[in-house]
Amino acid sequence: MHITEIFKSIQGEGTRAGLPCIFVRLTGCNLRCTWCDTAYAFHGGRKMTMDEVLARVDALSGRANAGKQVYRSWRSQVASRCSRRKSILWPKVFSPRDMRS
Repeated sequence: MHITEIFKSIQGEGTRAGLPCIFVRLTGCNLRCTWCDTAYAFHGGRKMTMDEVLARVDALSGRANAGKQVYRSWRSQVASRCSRRKSILWPKVFSPRDMRS
């Protein structure tokens, strides 16, 4: 997958506003929303494996395997939703092959 940046910051919106978070900003969104403030992420980025992304999340969090724990949680939520529907649109960054244990 192509990653524009991975950084630690304070969540600015939603139910987790004000909490420290680690953001993984992907490259290549083609939606071009009028309110988008990250046009610099439309192109470029650095190709990274899932293990590289998770290692960077771990380094920023200061906790071993933090990235893998979040990934497993996300994966189980997707699996739960899949069991209730006939199909699901996979996020662009993951292929069904990536979802295997």
